[in-house]
This record gives sequence, C-alpha cells and structure tokens, in this order.
Amino acid sequence: MKDTSEKMERIYNEMMMKKTPEERVKMCFSMLNTARRIVLSTIKDKKNWRKEMFLRFYGDEFTPTQKEKILRALKNFS
Repeated sequence: MKDTSEKMERIYNEMMMKKTPEERVKMCFSMLNTARRIVLSTIKDKKNWRKEMFLRFYGDEFTPTQKEKILRALKNFS
C-alpha cells in the first residue's frame, strides 16, 4: 500500500538526508527499541519472552525446521 504523495515522500526524503548518518542510525535504534517495548508489553508469559519476541519479529522468515532449531537454542539460552 502506498498512500503517501510523491511530494510528501520527496520532502520526507530530503529531510532525512539532511540528518547525519549517526542521527539516522540513532533514529532506527530508537524505533526498534520502541517496537520491542510494545511487543514485550503484550507478552503474558514473561518466562518465554525470547521465544515470543523471536516468533513475532522473525517467525515468518524461516522454514519450520530452522525455526525449531532457533527456538531450541533460545530455550537453552535462558
């Protein structure tokens, strides 16, 4: 879905390119941290938070076999 006009997209891109690379990286980490906190706040079983975080952020990126291997590793990590 693209609901942003070309003009606004151009303005946004120009604004972003005025920032230093360091500022852009800091923005990315800030957004990732916010997303992480939001997801953590919705996890009821805090004991398995690593598993839940992995599944919510990356669960569709791996084959079932890969996913099981990663989940086993996370279980051993706790």
